[in-house]
Amino acid sequence: MYWGIDHNIYKPIEKIREERSKRKEIIIGYLGSYSAKKSRKNIDLLIEAYLELRKKYPNIKLYLAGKYPEWFVSKYKDYITFLGFLPEEKVPEFYNEIDIFIYPSKYEGFGMQILEAMSCGTLVLASDIPTFREFLPKELLFKLDKNDLIKKIEEFLDEKKREKYIDKLVNISMS
Repeated sequence: MYWGIDHNIYKPIEKIREERSKRKEIIIGYLGSYSAKKSRKNIDLLIEAYLELRKKYPNIKLYLAGKYPEWFVSKYKDYITFLGFLPEEKVPEFYNEIDIFIYPSKYEGFGMQILEAMSCGTLVLASDIPTFREFLPKELLFKLDKNDLIKKIEEFLDEKKREKYIDKLVNISMS
C-alpha cells in the first residue's frame, strides 16, 4: 500500500473482466464530479473528444461517475452514460467494467483515481502534465488537445495493445 491504495479493494475482479471481454463496446470512463467549464479537471476536453470519436466508432461509450448538474446530464444524456455518485465499494467495479480510464486534468496534486484504476487492471490515459509524467509511461500521456486525445484513444482501441500496458500499470501501482 505504498501509494495509499488498498489492494484488497482495488484489484481486478475476474467476473466483471470476463463480461467485459465478451462485449462489443469499448467503454471509456472518468470518475470525478463536474466543476465549472474551463476547470482544471478538464472534463470538457474528454467530452469533445468522445463526441467526435463516436462518429467514427459507434461502439465507443463514455461512462461518467460522479456528481453532475442536471442541466449537464440533460445536455449529454443521449450520448453519455451518467452513473451518478458511486459509493466507495462500487468504485472498483466501475474501474473493472471500463476499458480505458481517462484523466484529462490541466494540473493535479497527484490523482489517486489513476492509481485506483491501475490497481484494478484498467488502462489509464492521462494528460501530459508533470505529476503524471512521474509514474506513467509516456505512451499513455496525451497533450491537452482534443485531437491528441482522440489520437491516443484510437491508439488503444485494440485490445492487445491495451493488454500490453495493463501489466505494467498494475506493477507500478503495487510498487
